[in-house]
Amino acid sequence: MKNVLWYTGFLCLLTLLYFPTGNLGFAGFLAFAPYFYIYKDNDERNQKNVEMATRNAFLWMIISSAFAIAYVGLTRDPAYLQSAFMTVFVGSLSVCIISYIYYNSR
Repeated sequence: MKNVLWYTGFLCLLTLLYFPTGNLGFAGFLAFAPYFYIYKDNDERNQKNVEMATRNAFLWMIISSAFAIAYVGLTRDPAYLQSAFMTVFVGSLSVCIISYIYYNSR
């Protein structure tokens, strides 16, 4: 699992597509950069910390997706769909990294 998380850090390179296209949606991939931090720790405690951090990210994704879908449905404006799900995506990655750093410092 640790190797998979480290390789997801390379997805932050997709942020470079922002410069030729000007599409701000590619900036969300920058949230993958902290996954390189996870690779340097390798013990059983680290595995447990990663499990708890991904659990927190999953909970964030479920709750914020429900709010995002409800918000887009209530406003009936599909223009908010991209920003709502970018918030869900970047938020889940941020929650995972922040939770991991918190659990690792305890």
